[in-house]
Amino acid sequence: MGGFKKNIITKILIGMTFIPVIPDISLSNTVPTNLIKNNTNPVEIIPISKEDKDKYSYNKGEYWLKDTDIVNNFSIQNASEFFTTLLQYVQNNYIYDISYEKILNYILEGLSGFSGKLEITVTNNRVLIHDKDLKLVGNFTTPAEDDAKSWANLIVNIILSLREKNSVVKKAHPEQIFYLTSNYLLKSLDENATYTDYISLQKRKKDYNSHSLGFTYRKIPYGLQVLSIINESPIYFSEIKEGDVITHINATPVSQLKDEDIESTFTNDNSSIIHLNYISYVSGKQGEEYIKRNKFTIPSVFIDNSNSQIPVISITNFKEKSSYELKDILDKINKNNIKGIVIDVRANGGGDLTEAIESSNLFISGGDILKTKGLGENKNQIYTAKSGDLLNGKPIVVLADNTTKGEAEIFAFILQSNNRAVLVGSPTYGKGTIFETFDLPNKSQIKFTTKQAVSPTDYVLNKIGVIPLVCVSSFTSDDSIDTFIKNVNEGKFKDNRERFISTPTDADIKRVRNSCKSLYPLKSAQKLPIKISTKIIDDTNTYNKLKAMKY
Repeated sequence: MGGFKKNIITKILIGMTFIPVIPDISLSNTVPTNLIKNNTNPVEIIPISKEDKDKYSYNKGEYWLKDTDIVNNFSIQNASEFFTTLLQYVQNNYIYDISYEKILNYILEGLSGFSGKLEITVTNNRVLIHDKDLKLVGNFTTPAEDDAKSWANLIVNIILSLREKNSVVKKAHPEQIFYLTSNYLLKSLDENATYTDYISLQKRKKDYNSHSLGFTYRKIPYGLQVLSIINESPIYFSEIKEGDVITHINATPVSQLKDEDIESTFTNDNSSIIHLNYISYVSGKQGEEYIKRNKFTIPSVFIDNSNSQIPVISITNFKEKSSYELKDILDKINKNNIKGIVIDVRANGGGDLTEAIESSNLFISGGDILKTKGLGENKNQIYTAKSGDLLNGKPIVVLADNTTKGEAEIFAFILQSNNRAVLVGSPTYGKGTIFETFDLPNKSQIKFTTKQAVSPTDYVLNKIGVIPLVCVSSFTSDDSIDTFIKNVNEGKFKDNRERFISTPTDADIKRVRNSCKSLYPLKSAQKLPIKISTKIIDDTNTYNKLKAMKY
C-alpha cells in the first residue's frame, strides 16, 4: 500500500461503540424455536452470564488478594522501572508541555483518594503527608534533577512509606497501585486517555474474534437505534428491523447500562441468548426478541449495491487491514458503469490512524493531505498521498455526523480539505487529536493524546469537528432536496462553513452545532441523507458546483 513520505505506526485501542455488520451465518445457530418472537407463554429471562474470572491473582479494578501477606510483594526495582517509564512517556509525548511536578501531583492525588485516611500535599519543593488528625507522617524533598528516574524514585519512596502507615495501601496488590495512579494521571490529562492492564489486553484480543448478533447501532436518548442488519445474521431472523430502538437488554433499561456493558453483552466469547425489548421504527409498537449470539469474521467495510450506479460504501471502523478491505471493494466496482459513490462513516468510532490515512489515499492523486502538530519533532509531520485515484476522479459524497469520531473524522477531513469529496451531514464529534499507545514494563498499555490533526492549510479539527458543506437538518422531504438542487444550479446556495485556524471556543462550538443539527433520533435520519447524497452525484452540474467550493 505504501502511501506517504513519513509514516508512523500507531495502534490505537479503543472500545467498540457498535457491532460491525458481518456476513454468512449458519441458520443452525439461531434462536431455538421455543424462544422465537411473539411467544406469549411465560418464558424465563435468560440473563447474560458474567464472564469467567481470569485465572490470575488480580483483575482490572479488583486486585485484592485474600489471606495473604503481600507487603513484601511490592518490588522496589519493578515499581521504579514502571514509574520511570510512565513519566518519560507522558513528559516526552503528551500534546501539551507538562512538568514532572505536575505529573507527580496527579499521581499523588490518585494515591490520596485511594488511601482515604491520608492527605498528601506538594508545596515548596516538599511532599507532605498528614493523617486524619493532621499529624505529619511523611516529609519528602522533590528532586532537583529534571529526569524521570529521580521523580519515579520519589513516588516509590512515598508508596513504601504509605504501605507502612496505611492499612489500605499495605494490603493493595502492586498492580492495583499501578492502575490507580496511572489511571488518575491519564484521566486528569485527558478524559479519553486509558490505562489497560495485561489481563484486559489479552481479553480484548480474544474479543476481536468473538460472538455477535450481526448489526450496527448508535446510542440515542431512548436506547440503541439499529442502523444496519446483515443478511442471515441472528438478528436478521427476528422482528427487529433497521431503525428500531432497543430499549432493554436482558430486562435492564439501556439507560442504566454503561457502554462497556452493552458492548460485552453484544460481543462476547460465548453464544448466550440475549433478551431484547424494542420499539418498532415503523409502527411505534413495543416488542421483544430472544436472539442467540454467533461467531463471525468481522470486516469493517461493506457495500450496498441496491443503486448500481451510485453504490454506498459503509466503513464501520478503521482497524488493521481496513484500507485493504476498501481497496478490494473498489477494485471490484465497474468504474465505467457508476456515476460516483457515497462513503458512509456515520457511527464510525475511529481506530487506527494509519488505516484511515491509507484509506483516504485511495482517492487522492498525490500532494500533502494532512499535517499533525505536537511537542517534539516526531509529532510535527506531513502526510503525502501517493499518486493514484482508484476512482479516476469519479464523484464522492462522504456522509458524516456527530457519531463520526476520531480517525473517521480525519478520513472525512482529508477528503473534504483536499477537495476530493462533498461532505454531507452534520458536524462530527470533534476529537481532532491523535492518540498513541505505549507499552509499560508490567505488560500494560497506556493511551493518551500526543498531537492534533490539521489540514494542509492549517484548519483545525479538534473540538469543532468536520463541518459539512451540505447540512442535512435543512432538509425535510424529497421536495426540499429538489429545491436544494435547483438553488445550487442557479447559484443561490452559499458555503456557510467556518474555518478555524486556532482551537475554537465553547461559543464557537455551540454556534456551529446549533446552525447544523444532527437528525438523530428522528426517523428521517436513516434514509434522507442517502437520498440527498445520491441526488447530488446524480446531477453532475450540482456536484461540480459544490465541489468547486473549496475548503
